[in-house]
Amino acid sequence: MRGETLYPLNALRTIDPDLYEQERRKYAGREELLELRIPVLDVLWNDALHLSPIHPRRLAAAWRAAGLSSPAWDREFFEIPVERIEAGQAVWFESGVLPLDDVVPFDPVAYLELREPPPRYREYLRDYKARGRRLRPFAYLPHVLVAASLDVAGLRVVPARG
Repeated sequence: MRGETLYPLNALRTIDPDLYEQERRKYAGREELLELRIPVLDVLWNDALHLSPIHPRRLAAAWRAAGLSSPAWDREFFEIPVERIEAGQAVWFESGVLPLDDVVPFDPVAYLELREPPPRYREYLRDYKARGRRLRPFAYLPHVLVAASLDVAGLRVVPARG
């Protein structure tokens, strides 16, 4: 992390081209996502921040319970209060899987942090070897997609392990 602002990947192209290229590599073999438009917001997939409504410790625990590990859970995460998310710039993506059929406007008044990953996520972790595809840390999880940069100055940072 550099600075006090989270930027969508596509914004990094001009802000920090080296970091953009580094992070863009995560889409190798999934380049179609770079052209995917998010309904309601009408922006590209990487014009939005992808936020999880589930504490990272709960996600890391689900991986451990499935006998898995990932460098994703060695990082620290920001706890972003819902007040920092502008409703008109955000959507709720319930399933966390494509296609984007279940995207609805984000309602900060109705929002509740989820206490546990959904059962489908645990199934995904348990059965990933049978699919023969790379395991993605945030697949099958609800997301809040925010079509804006986000100021994280002063926010609490938490480890996923602990």
